[in-house]
Amino acid sequence: MKAIAVAVPVLVLAFAMFAGAVPPVANLRAPAGAQAEDFVTGGGWIWHNGEHLNFGFVAGYKSDQPLGGQLNYIDHGGSLHLKAESVDAYSGSGNSRTFSGQASINGVTGFAYECYVEDNGTPGIGVDYFRCSNLATEETVEGFLEGGNIQIHT
Repeated sequence: MKAIAVAVPVLVLAFAMFAGAVPPVANLRAPAGAQAEDFVTGGGWIWHNGEHLNFGFVAGYKSDQPLGGQLNYIDHGGSLHLKAESVDAYSGSGNSRTFSGQASINGVTGFAYECYVEDNGTPGIGVDYFRCSNLATEETVEGFLEGGNIQIHT
């Protein structure tokens, strides 16, 4: 358990350091009526099948930029690493957002994903919510945050 406790802050720190340095994985213009000046960020961990699942993401429309984002999650129990190749859709209102696109799983491309997140308070432990589905296999990971935070930026 000590190795996992050390890995969580390192993953979140690594994501925070590189999130602004890497260009968005998708460069699409916002469709009419979309939430153009709105984006969501998050990082942390949830329990999945009794094991840690770490995640980090940014998705949406930043000021004067097209739709873009990044997503990584690592399921330590299932030895699965999902990494977004694109963020193709983004929507939501109030305290929740949904984003989706194409991803690679353990380095194999061509998987569709969809994530739903809720920002229910700061800090997010026990109140913020993360759900991500692999649409090809219909596998879903979800739960309230055991560590970390999700933040909607308007």
